[in-house]
Amino acid sequence: MAYQRKKTKQEIKKEQLIEAVKLLTKDCDLSELTVRDICAKLNFSTGSFYHYFKDKGEILACILSTVDEHLLTVEQERFTDQQYDNIMLTVQEYAQYNVDSGVNLIVHINGRKIAGNGQLYLHHQRPIFQILQRCYEAGLKNGEFKTPMSSQELAEMTLVVMRGYAFDWAKYNGEYDLVAKMSQCISFMIKGL
Repeated sequence: MAYQRKKTKQEIKKEQLIEAVKLLTKDCDLSELTVRDICAKLNFSTGSFYHYFKDKGEILACILSTVDEHLLTVEQERFTDQQYDNIMLTVQEYAQYNVDSGVNLIVHINGRKIAGNGQLYLHHQRPIFQILQRCYEAGLKNGEFKTPMSSQELAEMTLVVMRGYAFDWAKYNGEYDLVAKMSQCISFMIKGL
């Protein structure tokens, strides 16, 4: 069994703040939620919040990074040499993350600049982008995908479609099966390569 270091009190407190925001945004819009509300949920001082985050936008960026961490674990533990399957697994895990996060949070993540960086979602250094790009690169190399598009272009296109579905799902208040719809669309797109 691999060694797992014990989390520090600071790491635990930061995670608690992130989880409080996720929980509170299930019932109200983030724009209505104050730092005081977040801290009251945990019995923390508002100074505690500002010790870890400069504003609510920064905590949103942290929440967004949790899906990247999860997808890196999925890549490491569950990927095979079939790149179509790997992309579809990434899409399904991402869609489920959106469902689990709730409509209100997804509206904010997909509908505004996060931590002052409007390109954060498509940033080439983001793990979700790199995972998709690696899948496309391997699929192009082994002949699984046949297209003149580059792996970078394919990863960008896939992320735009994924984000579009997540935003549409949130806009319609989560009224349809996001995992099924996003998977169906991406599958159709990839099979056309």
